[in-house]
Amino acid sequence: STMAKTEAPDGYTIAAATAGLLRYPYMQKVDWDPIKDFTWIAGLGGYTFVLAVNTDSPLKTPADFFAYAKKNPDVLTVATAGAGTTMHLLAEALAGMADVKITHVGYKGSSEAVTAVLGGHTMSTVDAIGTILPYVESGKMRVLLSFDPQPVASLPGVPTAKSLGYDLVYPAPYGLVGPKGMPPAVVERLYKAFKAAADSDEYKKLLVTLGQTEWQKPPGEYQQWAGEFYLSERSLVERAKLLRQP
Repeated sequence: STMAKTEAPDGYTIAAATAGLLRYPYMQKVDWDPIKDFTWIAGLGGYTFVLAVNTDSPLKTPADFFAYAKKNPDVLTVATAGAGTTMHLLAEALAGMADVKITHVGYKGSSEAVTAVLGGHTMSTVDAIGTILPYVESGKMRVLLSFDPQPVASLPGVPTAKSLGYDLVYPAPYGLVGPKGMPPAVVERLYKAFKAAADSDEYKKLLVTLGQTEWQKPPGEYQQWAGEFYLSERSLVERAKLLRQP
């Protein structure tokens, strides 16, 4: 956000952009516009988020999860990496769509949230698959559902929220932005350089290792996506009761 106001649009200063950039203005007063004050250079990849529990949990399926939450309002705890994170908003949105009440427990990062679930201090967590998968593979955690548009190859048999009837698809893409006003030729040069890297076998293997998805967008499409995504974020922030007062 500081870059948008202070850096020259010469292509020498760029930054990684996640969904948080398009969400923060709804939660805190800012002096920058998430669309107009940045140059959107390239979409590069996306995170896959999942809902998971301890393997010893009696909640074996999504149906178990929702039935327990329905029967015990505000008792079912969902740990996340913190208030206002994508994980928090997904947990609240899912609960709202299922018409159940959960209790969100925000921690200082994913490692603390996962540790809380493993230790039995909280009942579930929403986090990126890259964080959760090692514990699934070691038999310590079980994934109940994912928020991807399609079933996740590394999680056979795990349904998507959408397949269960919840209109909640959230791949959480990320990419690169620069200060507003960057010359089109500079933007195009940067885009081509990063696209070449993103097309490499090494990058594709890295995405698989990290449990992330391919999500490439050229500058124009990336900016259009950002504008649409920015508008859609308001409802998630509002549902999580984090919408700032005017």
